[in-house]
Amino acid sequence: MNARAIELTELKRELSHVPSNKLPELRKFIRTLIPHAPEKKNIESLEGIWAGLGFEKIDNLEEEIRKLRKESEEQILKRFSDWNS
Repeated sequence: MNARAIELTELKRELSHVPSNKLPELRKFIRTLIPHAPEKKNIESLEGIWAGLGFEKIDNLEEEIRKLRKESEEQILKRFSDWNS
């Protein structure tokens, strides 16, 4: 028998001597010791939030986004280099 099993057996034996009126208090204490799984959060879908705003008219939206990101990156890097000059 491993150490955990021995410890649990001893605890069970001691628990049998706890007065009935103290069991709710004991249960409450034990629950503070047990880690609980995090609560599930509601996951909301963002699908369709851009629908009808004109983006569907852009032939190659992904390419346009890449261009905008590249331009933004270049502007940020230019500002950073200007600050360090």
